[in-house]
Amino acid sequence: MLATGLLLAAGGTARAIDDDSLRYTDGFQVAPGVRYREFTVHAVQGDVHGHLLVADLTDRAVSADLLRSRRPGEPLTVSSMADERGAVAGINGDFFDVDESQHPGVAATDSAVGPAISAGVQLKAAVPRRQRFGPALPPGTSVDDVLGVDRYGVARIDRLTVTGRVGTPYGSVPVAGLNQYALPENGVGVYTPQWGSASRLRAVCGSDHRRAASCSTATREVTVRGGRVTAVRATPGGGPVAPGTLVLVGREAGARALAGLRPGDRVRVTDALSEADEQPPAPDDLVPVGYETRTAVRAASPTPLSDTLRGLDDEVAADLRRQAQEALFPPLRFAVGGFPVLRHGQALDGLDEQDDALRASAGYGPGGHRLYLMALDGGDSCGVTLRQLAEIMSDLGAVDAVNVDGGGSATLVAREPGDDRVSVLNHPSDGSERQVAYGIGLFG
Repeated sequence: MLATGLLLAAGGTARAIDDDSLRYTDGFQVAPGVRYREFTVHAVQGDVHGHLLVADLTDRAVSADLLRSRRPGEPLTVSSMADERGAVAGINGDFFDVDESQHPGVAATDSAVGPAISAGVQLKAAVPRRQRFGPALPPGTSVDDVLGVDRYGVARIDRLTVTGRVGTPYGSVPVAGLNQYALPENGVGVYTPQWGSASRLRAVCGSDHRRAASCSTATREVTVRGGRVTAVRATPGGGPVAPGTLVLVGREAGARALAGLRPGDRVRVTDALSEADEQPPAPDDLVPVGYETRTAVRAASPTPLSDTLRGLDDEVAADLRRQAQEALFPPLRFAVGGFPVLRHGQALDGLDEQDDALRASAGYGPGGHRLYLMALDGGDSCGVTLRQLAEIMSDLGAVDAVNVDGGGSATLVAREPGDDRVSVLNHPSDGSERQVAYGIGLFG
């Protein structure tokens, strides 16, 4: 034992959680393929008491999806969202815009920090890095990072960025945001009915370098319906976005790009969340043999991808490579923002080892077939550092995991045997459940 109470792991790296200290203390079967367990581990600062949900994603009756209110943009407790959506269990999700005291007169939006996808519907993109809430991002991670599950029920960590353009009679500008509470400087954001009724004024506050920076005075808001401008405002407004309608918000150069638009002008908007460079390109020795069956085999074929593409038209070759890429990494049907702390069974380099906090995390086991959702107990558990969180998730069985909102937001719920509604199984540190933007739900 080291003087600090840390143990040395293989390779000489000091572990922040005692080896072999994991003990399961209670548990029950929530539903076929979904199990709840309580556990304790020992850290140098004391005993850590946590709550865990394990979901077998190979069971066709089990699925995971985003928990959210049926009223877009409305925060709810995790238990309310779970019962409303029919989930058997879940935890809270991403960090969110909870305080705007640095911007007098601007209300908090309760909008999540990172990207989100629910039932295959792309809900939002991430705010700029310096506009996020939560602890500092570890080296090599991004505000665009998500944990998600694809159409075949396989979990993975990915990176989602917004792409698209706004075409007007006066030119074309890139889309810089989708339903997010903060836009990058000089950007144009797209707001859909999924935004909810919160004011869009917050979107033009802060800067790319400081969340508390003042609100921009160079702004423009344009409402588009049926491909034509129906209204123009000098400052962003609020209230629900009507079905079939888009609202464009621009700041600085983005506002100037929208300034010439008038009611009746034609506008074409394309936007989407695209998987960024987190996944490697399809290797040349890969042979796609069927997208719908998610089969893609290496070698063992006289015509690998590189040979198939040789001599083809560039556009055709690019389309075939895209199909191969999608066979390896199918589109996500569910995604929630969170920054990685554990990758390939190892805690990330540079994780904070000083600040203890009540944490929550989501991760998956080998092959992405088993999902682990964990929240610490706000009643009798000591807090843990991000490094310790990664080691706990690894000890529980995860090979990859992300950190989600913690503190008073950390909540784990499940249906107890015989119940048709969920119960809160940890003890939130606020004394009761906090309303949050999103949760991660298990269905079965």
